[in-house]
Amino acid sequence: MRNIDPMLIVRALQGILALIAMAVGATVANVLNTHNPPFAVPHSVIFFIFTAVFTLLITVPYTILTPRYFQVLAHPFAMLAAEATTSIFWLVGFAAFADFLRRSRVCEVGACSSARGSVVIGVLEFILFAVTTFFAFSHVFLGGRFGGGKTKDQQPQSHKSWSGTEPV
Repeated sequence: MRNIDPMLIVRALQGILALIAMAVGATVANVLNTHNPPFAVPHSVIFFIFTAVFTLLITVPYTILTPRYFQVLAHPFAMLAAEATTSIFWLVGFAAFADFLRRSRVCEVGACSSARGSVVIGVLEFILFAVTTFFAFSHVFLGGRFGGGKTKDQQPQSHKSWSGTEPV
């Protein structure tokens, strides 16, 4: 079997979960819109769907394609910024959605399981992006592999592009 990059598997999982989060969040928005009388879709649901779309269209393609095909654009600080921004978006998105679920009557209109599923998927996405953000931070500021290979006598080096994974 070919060696598959473990970070590519994590990126695929992030993309698949973002697609599922978008679909489940849109289901909640649809139930709220089609209820008689219709409820206004709250900003927390809209932001949650935006975060899923942002992940699908910007973050996952950028972190997969840029280090492989456009190394000039794969600056380690840009990769760290993409990871950290998306991680913060998922944290805010699932927290706002959970607060909406706690304070609203969404369960009375039939979207309770979809709303709970959205929160669970948002938590999983946050955990995945927090882990990859930690690895990007480790690569940029600690010299990779949690700073274990960095000595005090090293000369400053220019950063190489981060491929999303570090050698084990």
